[in-house]
Amino acid sequence: MHLYLKAVGLGSINTRKDYDKLIKYIIKEGIEKGTVQYSDIHYLPGDSVYPAQIKHYFNKVSGISVNGFYNPSRKSFKPDYVFPFLDGSVESYESEVSIGRKTERVAFNALCDEPGRGIALIFHLSNPVDYLLSKPIVADYTDKTVKIAAMCNEGTVLLPVNKSEHQIDKSKAATAARNNLINLAKKGDTSAIDNLTIEDLDTYTNIYKRMHSEDIFTIVDSSFMPSGFECDCYSIIGNIVESSMYNNDYTGEDIYVMTLECNDIVFDLCINAKDVIGEPTEGRRFKGRIWLQGQVEF
Repeated sequence: MHLYLKAVGLGSINTRKDYDKLIKYIIKEGIEKGTVQYSDIHYLPGDSVYPAQIKHYFNKVSGISVNGFYNPSRKSFKPDYVFPFLDGSVESYESEVSIGRKTERVAFNALCDEPGRGIALIFHLSNPVDYLLSKPIVADYTDKTVKIAAMCNEGTVLLPVNKSEHQIDKSKAATAARNNLINLAKKGDTSAIDNLTIEDLDTYTNIYKRMHSEDIFTIVDSSFMPSGFECDCYSIIGNIVESSMYNNDYTGEDIYVMTLECNDIVFDLCINAKDVIGEPTEGRRFKGRIWLQGQVEF
């Protein structure tokens, strides 16, 4: 069972019997309604099945994806793996994207090079069949639109950092200047590289001094850092831009869907309402560990 299933409102699915019942229900409904999406290339040469995906929604924006192998002549579906998904509402960036298949199954990770931010995001590709249908010849793409979304199992709502308009404008100007330096550094500008190195050292020194008298969450406004051994998991602190509540029509559980801004990266996040400490509202901050996924338009 996927570790983040409860993020889409499946916290009460805690036995294998209940899990199998849900998957069988989704497969049966998908075949009857004709919502099975499958590749036009056989899984193995001479085989009669195709890599396939059934996306089942529990509300307007979230659900689970059952991935496996479909035989259209027999109308049979053999599940391989399942993951929760959230349709991102934020059309992200025209980015350079590299896609690689996982070793053990027909699943893919994508690497998105965030322009000007110096961050290479690695996420689970949530529309693998679209990728296969595009008949990929190369693994690297340029100027692809990416929609980022995330799942979270535990989170805490933090109060915002009290900033004046002048401080906000100054922070935005500093971020824009840093992004420009990063772009120059990528092109091999040695002066930009030196300036970034000095800036990082100054930031480290400043934070170290302030930690003696200030709380760390006052010093760090937002963050986006890799977390754990898996490459698509991150630890974040982000500003809540928008927050909505949805209901899972299968279990009746409530979930929060939040739009977050972390280090100029904007994405949607899904979490079970029972797993949030505090009330997520616009203007506050959210802290948690996330599993990142994304949809690439091919």
